[in-house]
Amino acid sequence: MIEPLTYRATPDEWAEWAAFAEHVPDADDEEAPDAGALLEVLVDGALHQGFCYPHTAAAVPGFVALATDERVGDYQRAWILVHLFSIATVGRRDLCRGADTQVEAPEAVAARRAVAGALPRLTGRWDDESEGGKFFLAALVAACPEAGVSLRAQIGRLREAYARTTREATLRLVEALADADPQQIDLRDISPAAAARRDSPHCAPENRGLSVLEALIIEEIDASWPG
Repeated sequence: MIEPLTYRATPDEWAEWAAFAEHVPDADDEEAPDAGALLEVLVDGALHQGFCYPHTAAAVPGFVALATDERVGDYQRAWILVHLFSIATVGRRDLCRGADTQVEAPEAVAARRAVAGALPRLTGRWDDESEGGKFFLAALVAACPEAGVSLRAQIGRLREAYARTTREATLRLVEALADADPQQIDLRDISPAAAARRDSPHCAPENRGLSVLEALIIEEIDASWPG
């Protein structure tokens, strides 16, 4: 069984909580710092119940500011990258869930473009990221391929480091999406269940791949809870 992704310990949990509290105006003083709870508040405001809204794009800079804030530890930063992936892909994933259109919703397009526009600030941190941070940043590149082209070689080397593991198959999917090549997207490498998904007729291979990838990265981060 593959080992969970690793993260460096958060140096100051109160400082991390304060960084999040700056983005949550009604954050209450607590007996113990819980940055994760404040992140949940921010995510609920931006992507309530997993849906995209006209204000979702405007929330992206706040997430990016936290992801680049030195007070935020590796584990919460990794979660921020996962949530940015969800924001960037929500419209395309929706096309796999019975949507009666082949067109990504305008608010979802705006959210995707907001994440893509901010991606260079995040990709520039690659060398400083933890193992978990690199893995989730690679997934974010799959969501915004053109904005993340500078990391394509690094993602390939990351995949090679996980040869003959389930994580290698996930990163092959990341590479296929990053290359924007539907012919490379083979969900049989992931699992029979992923390959047998019954999605909307409007669900293109790319959108199906993004839907599967979101589930995979959430499984990864849930399995690597540092406590």
